[in-house]
Amino acid sequence: MAHLNKETDAPWGIMRVKAQDVDKELPMLPTTLIRNALGNEFGGSGVPLDVKRYKESVAFWMDHAAIR
Repeated sequence: MAHLNKETDAPWGIMRVKAQDVDKELPMLPTTLIRNALGNEFGGSGVPLDVKRYKESVAFWMDHAAIR
């Protein structure tokens, strides 16, 4: 894994900071859920896809914009 901070040998890194202004956890982005379901060899965690959570995520993010 390429590190921006060359002073660490941590086997992980921060991919995204998900800012929010509400007191509840927002659903993960659908692409994140899919990526997490991939095996480690593809950059995922290998956690099985929860179809219910995926559908809830798609429904939520269809009405909310992610600003870059």
